Order: sequence, then C-alpha cells, then structure tokens
Amino acid sequence: MTPDPQPAAPGHNPHAERRLVSSCLAGDERDVLDAAGDGLTEQHFADAGARLAWRALSLCVAQGSGVAIEAVHRQLAGLDGDQAAATRLLAEIVPLEPTSTHRRTLTRDVIDLARRRRLIAATGSAAREACSGSHREWEAVWEAVEPHLRAAQESTADTRTRSVAEIAAVAKEQLLKPDPRQTIASGISSWDQHATPPRAGQLIVIAARPGCGKSALAGQIAHHIAKDGKPVAFFCLEMSAEEVLTRLAKLRCHGRPARDNVLADELDKLGHMDALKLYEVEQAKTVEQIEATCRLLAASPRGLAAVVIDYLQLVRPPAEAKRESREVQVAAMSRAFKLLARSLGVPVFLLAQLNREVEKDDRPPRLADLRESGAIEQDADRVWFIYTPKSAAPAPQDAASVDVMLLQAKCRNGPAGIQLPITFHRRSMAFAR
Repeated sequence: MTPDPQPAAPGHNPHAERRLVSSCLAGDERDVLDAAGDGLTEQHFADAGARLAWRALSLCVAQGSGVAIEAVHRQLAGLDGDQAAATRLLAEIVPLEPTSTHRRTLTRDVIDLARRRRLIAATGSAAREACSGSHREWEAVWEAVEPHLRAAQESTADTRTRSVAEIAAVAKEQLLKPDPRQTIASGISSWDQHATPPRAGQLIVIAARPGCGKSALAGQIAHHIAKDGKPVAFFCLEMSAEEVLTRLAKLRCHGRPARDNVLADELDKLGHMDALKLYEVEQAKTVEQIEATCRLLAASPRGLAAVVIDYLQLVRPPAEAKRESREVQVAAMSRAFKLLARSLGVPVFLLAQLNREVEKDDRPPRLADLRESGAIEQDADRVWFIYTPKSAAPAPQDAASVDVMLLQAKCRNGPAGIQLPITFHRRSMAFAR
C-alpha cells in the first residue's frame, strides 16, 4: 500500500476515505456489505465527495444494482443534481485503488479517523465547559462537562455489527460449554456453592432493612476480591471511608480479640491494599460521577474486577431525570448501573433498601418489597435479601452474633429461591456459615 498524504488536520484524511470508496468500486457488492457490517456509515466520512460517493454506492447495492460504475454514476448524478460534477468525482476516485485487497484495512482506518474526530470534539467541548463561567459551582460545572466526557469515552466503542452466523456460533459455544464469564467469589463458600457465584457483567442487588448488615456483607465481598490484588471500586455514600476501613479491620480480626492495637495493625495493612479503591460521597454523588470513575479504572492497566455502591437510594439521579418522580429517578439509576455492569464486564453490587411492608408479616422479603421502584427488580441479574425470620427467637441486644437468612430471590438464568441460614458476628462485622 502506498502511504497516504499527510492529513490536513487530526482525524481528517480525505485521501484514505476516497481510497476506501475506490476499493469497494473495484470489488463487488459483498465488499460494500462487509464494510457496512464492520460498522461503516456515511457519517464516518468527513470528506464531502467521499461521503456522497459512499451514499450513492450504498443505494446502488441496496437497490440491487451492484457496484457497476454506470449505476453508481446515475445514482450520484441524481443525488448531486449535477451530472458533470458526478463524472469528475468518479474520475478522481476510481483510479485510487485498482483492487479491493485493502478494503478491510481502509474501512478500519476510516472508522478510526471518525472516532478520533469525535474524541477531539468531545474533549474540546469538555475543556471549554470547564473553563467557562468561573462563578459557577462545581456541581454545575460537572453536569455541563460530564456529557462530553461520556461522549469521549463512547467514541472508542466498537461499531461493528455482528452477523447472525457469529451470534449463533457464540450462542452454541455457550450452550455446549460452561459459562465462560469470570466468576467472583463472595468469600462465603457455602453461599457460592448454593447460589452459584456472581459473574462478570451482572448487576447484583443486595437488599435489607436498615441495620441488617447489607453494608457489612458488601464490604466482606469487596475485601475478599481486593485481597487477591483484583481492583474493586467501593462507593461509600452512607458511611465515611474511615468507618468502612475500620469495619474491614474488624473483619480481618475475626476469631481474634479486636483490641485497639490489633485493629491499628490491621488498618496499617489495609493502607497497603491498593486494590481497594474507596470513594466517599463528595467524589461520587451522582450516577455520572460513579460511571466516569469506574470507566477510568477499567481503562487503567490493572483494570477493574468489581464495583460496590452503598447504596442506591443515596445516589443522585442523572441530570435528565431530576424533574421526574422518585420512581422514575430510581429506575433511571438502576438501568444506568445495569448498563455499566454490562459495558465494563464486571459485577456491580448495588445495595438497596427494602420498604417497611416486609416487617408487617412473618414472611421472607419479596421482589416487590424493593423500595421505590420495580425497575430494580427488572434490571437486576440477581437479588439477595438479608432478613431475620419473625419465627426466630429474638437475639439479645448485646449478643455477639445473630442468625439471619440469606435469600437469592432472583437469579437470571440460574437458581432462584435459594435460602441459607447464616451467622452475622457483630463484633467482627463478618458473615460466616
């Protein structure tokens, strides 16, 4: 391949765009269809001539005329309204590529150029928003900047459309082989054996009434993952980071007297656990802030293994849902975290409150008891409830441990209705079977 002339500006290379059209004209309709299958659209062309020629070429293939020069010329003349201009444009494009040999490489180059243009535009807009209006409060600045940062991140997304054959092949492999997605152990082996361990890309909702231990369970899971060196983002919106770490220090003392000097030693050790990333409410008030933080971590060399959000009802909704009802706001947040889990390919543990109805009857919690929105039930891949059965003898206030029930009320494509009696040790803030 001969090198392209130096592009006039970053993200712009008219010569490469025209060579791509030329390579498709040198081939047949299959080259056009394959390029479209790779994600190419006319929006990827910055050069007006190349964009017009691609549109004409696409229309010819769609109408069954193939890629014959005569048919493309007629289509182009109809679009441009100038037969002489159409003739000149094709005369410039056709000789650039004698064969379709480089069609795939050129398609990738043109798509990458478009991504680069979007990235430059998005980051430029973010910088302008950040610099304008110095009197604005930080929250207002962030709300203005965040959509541009999201657009910058989305500019790297794969635009290729998978064929039905590719999808069928993947589905067949998943059917005949065990689920290839990475599992994440909760640290409670008996629970993982019964309920099956969470998998990458799942949204796992952990729900309970206040004071029933959902934060402790989430902390235990996060610690179990991070101690193996796998990065975990823990968004502590209810407690301070110091409180979370102190709880984890007590967890590490499970089975030993948690004296102050012992806790101090464990806190020193936790200080060196750089796989555990703690973010307080000041850094993670909104859905957008949480998403941006997770995407940056996932893009880092060490990646991201899991996300814990404590808890849903304390997160501020997306800007577009601020004027909606609370149910709509919670639904928007639930959906956003579901999409985050899928796009990053990591489990997201989302803590949530149960409503008061669950306390009125002697029954296990139901999915309908999730507070403020049925969308949580819909979006979650798994729902875990922590509760104390009414039939159980009440534990004394100063009891060192209390028996509770862990219930998997929902598991998409897995076992639901799984219950396991488990002991919560109050002093060490640890769950154990």
